[in-house]
Amino acid sequence: MNQLQKNLVDSTTSIRTQAYKRTEKSIFLSYYHRSIIIKYLLKYIFKIKALNLLRFKFNNQRTTHSLRGNRAPQFKPKILSCSPTCPSILNKAQTNRPDISNKYVLCIGGRGKLYPEYRCLIESLGGKLLIYRGNQKGDTDRLPDLLTCADMVICPIDCVNHETYFAVKHFCKKSGKPCALLDHCDLTTFGKGIETLAGAAA
Repeated sequence: MNQLQKNLVDSTTSIRTQAYKRTEKSIFLSYYHRSIIIKYLLKYIFKIKALNLLRFKFNNQRTTHSLRGNRAPQFKPKILSCSPTCPSILNKAQTNRPDISNKYVLCIGGRGKLYPEYRCLIESLGGKLLIYRGNQKGDTDRLPDLLTCADMVICPIDCVNHETYFAVKHFCKKSGKPCALLDHCDLTTFGKGIETLAGAAA
Protein backbone atom coordinates (compact mmCIF):
# COMPACT_ATOMS: atom_id res chain seq x y z
CA MET A 1 0.00 0.00 0.00
CA ASN A 2 1.52 3.23 -1.12
CA GLN A 3 1.51 6.47 0.79
CA LEU A 4 -1.47 7.86 -1.12
CA GLN A 5 -3.61 4.90 -0.18
CA LYS A 6 -2.53 5.19 3.44
CA ASN A 7 -3.48 8.85 3.51
CA LEU A 8 -6.82 8.03 1.93
CA VAL A 9 -7.53 5.32 4.53
CA ASP A 10 -6.52 7.60 7.39
CA SER A 11 -8.70 10.42 6.16
CA THR A 12 -11.64 8.04 5.67
CA THR A 13 -11.15 6.65 9.20
CA SER A 14 -11.05 10.16 10.61
CA ILE A 15 -14.22 11.10 8.78
CA ARG A 16 -15.93 7.94 10.02
CA THR A 17 -14.81 8.60 13.58
CA GLN A 18 -16.08 12.17 13.45
CA ALA A 19 -19.36 11.08 11.90
CA TYR A 20 -19.77 8.39 14.58
CA LYS A 21 -19.06 10.87 17.38
CA ARG A 22 -21.48 13.36 15.92
CA THR A 23 -24.14 10.67 15.58
CA GLU A 24 -23.49 9.49 19.14
CA LYS A 25 -23.67 13.06 20.43
CA SER A 26 -26.86 13.72 18.47
CA ILE A 27 -28.47 10.56 19.88
CA PHE A 28 -27.38 11.50 23.39
CA LEU A 29 -28.75 15.03 23.03
CA SER A 30 -31.96 13.65 21.61
CA TYR A 31 -32.45 11.33 24.58
CA TYR A 32 -31.38 14.07 26.97
CA HIS A 33 -33.91 16.52 25.57
CA ARG A 34 -36.58 13.84 25.59
CA SER A 35 -35.87 13.10 29.27
CA ILE A 36 -36.14 16.79 30.08
CA ILE A 37 -39.41 17.07 28.17
CA ILE A 38 -40.81 13.97 29.87
CA LYS A 39 -39.72 15.30 33.26
CA TYR A 40 -41.52 18.60 32.69
CA LEU A 41 -44.57 16.82 31.34
CA LEU A 42 -44.71 14.64 34.44
CA LYS A 43 -44.35 17.71 36.65
CA TYR A 44 -47.14 19.42 34.75
CA ILE A 45 -49.41 16.38 35.00
CA PHE A 46 -48.81 16.05 38.76
CA LYS A 47 -49.38 19.78 39.17
CA ILE A 48 -52.70 19.59 37.31
CA LYS A 49 -53.76 16.57 39.38
CA ALA A 50 -52.83 18.36 42.59
CA LEU A 51 -54.77 21.46 41.55
CA ASN A 52 -57.80 19.38 40.61
CA LEU A 53 -57.62 17.58 43.94
CA LEU A 54 -57.44 20.90 45.80
CA ARG A 55 -60.37 22.26 43.77
CA PHE A 56 -62.40 19.15 44.55
CA LYS A 57 -61.66 19.40 48.28
CA PHE A 58 -62.42 23.13 48.30
CA ASN A 59 -65.69 22.70 46.41
CA ASN A 60 -66.68 19.77 48.61
CA GLN A 61 -65.99 21.76 51.79
CA ARG A 62 -67.83 24.80 50.40
CA THR A 63 -70.83 22.63 49.43
CA THR A 64 -70.86 20.94 52.84
CA HIS A 65 -70.59 24.29 54.59
CA SER A 66 -73.36 25.67 52.38
CA LEU A 67 -75.60 22.72 53.18
CA ARG A 68 -74.94 23.03 56.89
CA GLY A 69 -75.50 26.76 56.92
CA ASN A 70 -78.51 26.71 54.62
CA ARG A 71 -81.22 26.62 57.26
CA ALA A 72 -84.89 27.14 56.60
CA PRO A 73 -85.63 30.80 55.82
CA GLN A 74 -87.03 33.02 58.51
CA PHE A 75 -90.77 33.21 58.77
CA LYS A 76 -92.64 35.83 56.72
CA PRO A 77 -95.18 38.16 58.35
CA LYS A 78 -98.08 36.82 56.24
CA ILE A 79 -98.11 33.73 58.45
CA LEU A 80 -98.68 34.11 62.17
CA SER A 81 -95.52 34.78 64.11
CA CYS A 82 -94.88 34.59 67.82
CA SER A 83 -93.79 37.88 69.29
CA PRO A 84 -91.03 37.62 71.93
CA THR A 85 -93.03 40.03 74.08
CA CYS A 86 -96.07 37.73 74.30
CA PRO A 87 -96.71 36.57 77.89
CA SER A 88 -95.89 32.91 78.40
CA ILE A 89 -98.84 30.51 78.70
CA LEU A 90 -96.76 28.19 80.82
CA ASN A 91 -97.75 30.17 83.91
CA LYS A 92 -100.64 28.17 85.35
CA ALA A 93 -101.68 31.06 87.58
CA GLN A 94 -102.45 33.20 84.53
CA THR A 95 -106.18 34.05 84.49
CA ASN A 96 -106.55 34.70 80.77
CA ARG A 97 -105.09 31.48 79.46
CA PRO A 98 -105.74 30.66 75.79
CA ASP A 99 -108.48 28.19 75.07
CA ILE A 100 -107.99 25.60 72.34
CA SER A 101 -110.71 23.23 73.53
CA ASN A 102 -111.46 20.42 71.06
CA LYS A 103 -108.89 21.84 68.61
CA TYR A 104 -106.46 19.57 66.81
CA VAL A 105 -102.98 21.09 66.83
CA LEU A 106 -100.56 19.61 64.29
CA CYS A 107 -96.92 19.86 65.34
CA ILE A 108 -94.56 19.46 62.39
CA GLY A 109 -90.98 18.71 63.33
CA GLY A 110 -89.69 19.64 66.75
CA ARG A 111 -87.60 17.46 69.05
CA GLY A 112 -88.87 14.01 69.92
CA LYS A 113 -87.83 14.28 73.54
CA LEU A 114 -90.06 17.36 73.93
CA TYR A 115 -93.20 15.72 72.49
CA PRO A 116 -94.53 14.64 75.92
CA GLU A 117 -94.22 18.24 77.13
CA TYR A 118 -95.87 19.57 73.96
CA ARG A 119 -98.73 17.13 74.48
CA CYS A 120 -99.09 17.97 78.16
CA LEU A 121 -99.23 21.69 77.39
CA ILE A 122 -101.80 21.37 74.62
CA GLU A 123 -104.01 18.95 76.56
CA SER A 124 -103.90 21.25 79.59
CA LEU A 125 -105.47 23.91 77.34
CA GLY A 126 -108.15 21.49 76.10
CA GLY A 127 -106.58 20.70 72.75
CA LYS A 128 -105.33 17.52 71.10
CA LEU A 129 -101.88 17.07 69.65
CA LEU A 130 -101.11 15.57 66.24
CA ILE A 131 -97.47 14.91 65.38
CA TYR A 132 -95.67 14.75 62.06
CA ARG A 133 -91.98 13.97 62.27
CA GLY A 134 -91.22 13.51 58.57
CA ASN A 135 -88.23 11.22 59.13
CA GLN A 136 -90.05 7.92 59.44
CA LYS A 137 -90.90 5.49 56.64
CA GLY A 138 -94.28 6.13 55.12
CA ASP A 139 -94.65 9.35 57.11
CA THR A 140 -94.56 11.62 54.06
CA ASP A 141 -97.87 10.29 52.75
CA ARG A 142 -99.58 11.27 56.01
CA LEU A 143 -98.79 14.99 55.80
CA PRO A 144 -101.69 16.07 53.50
CA ASP A 145 -104.22 14.17 55.62
CA LEU A 146 -102.83 15.60 58.86
CA LEU A 147 -102.87 19.14 57.46
CA THR A 148 -106.47 18.70 56.41
CA CYS A 149 -107.59 17.29 59.76
CA ALA A 150 -105.74 19.83 61.92
CA ASP A 151 -107.40 23.02 63.10
CA MET A 152 -104.06 24.80 63.48
CA VAL A 153 -100.43 24.10 62.64
CA ILE A 154 -97.25 24.80 64.56
CA CYS A 155 -93.82 24.19 63.03
CA PRO A 156 -90.39 24.77 64.63
CA ILE A 157 -88.31 25.52 61.51
CA ASP A 158 -85.00 24.55 63.12
CA CYS A 159 -86.08 20.89 63.19
CA VAL A 160 -87.71 20.40 59.78
CA ASN A 161 -86.42 19.98 56.23
CA HIS A 162 -86.93 22.54 53.48
CA GLU A 163 -89.39 20.45 51.48
CA THR A 164 -91.74 20.04 54.43
CA TYR A 165 -91.33 23.68 55.45
CA PHE A 166 -92.38 25.04 52.05
CA ALA A 167 -95.21 22.50 51.70
CA VAL A 168 -96.69 23.53 55.05
CA LYS A 169 -96.25 27.23 54.34
CA HIS A 170 -97.93 26.93 50.94
CA PHE A 171 -100.83 24.86 52.30
CA CYS A 172 -101.56 27.26 55.16
CA LYS A 173 -101.45 30.30 52.87
CA LYS A 174 -103.86 28.72 50.39
CA SER A 175 -106.23 27.27 52.96
CA GLY A 176 -106.12 30.13 55.46
CA LYS A 177 -105.40 27.68 58.27
CA PRO A 178 -103.72 29.31 61.32
CA CYS A 179 -100.02 28.50 61.26
CA ALA A 180 -97.15 29.50 63.54
CA LEU A 181 -93.57 29.03 62.34
CA LEU A 182 -91.17 29.06 65.26
CA ASP A 183 -87.47 29.92 65.18
CA HIS A 184 -86.74 27.38 67.93
CA CYS A 185 -88.28 24.18 69.23
CA ASP A 186 -87.88 24.85 72.97
CA LEU A 187 -90.97 24.63 75.15
CA THR A 188 -91.18 28.36 75.89
CA THR A 189 -91.21 29.29 72.21
CA PHE A 190 -93.67 26.48 71.55
CA GLY A 191 -95.98 27.87 74.25
CA LYS A 192 -95.89 31.35 72.70
CA GLY A 193 -96.76 29.79 69.36
CA ILE A 194 -99.81 28.06 70.86
CA GLU A 195 -100.87 31.35 72.42
CA THR A 196 -100.68 33.08 69.02
CA LEU A 197 -102.66 30.28 67.35
CA ALA A 198 -105.33 30.38 70.06
CA GLY A 199 -105.71 34.12 69.59
CA ALA A 200 -106.14 33.67 65.83
CA ALA A 201 -108.72 30.92 66.26
CA ALA A 202 -110.77 32.78 68.88
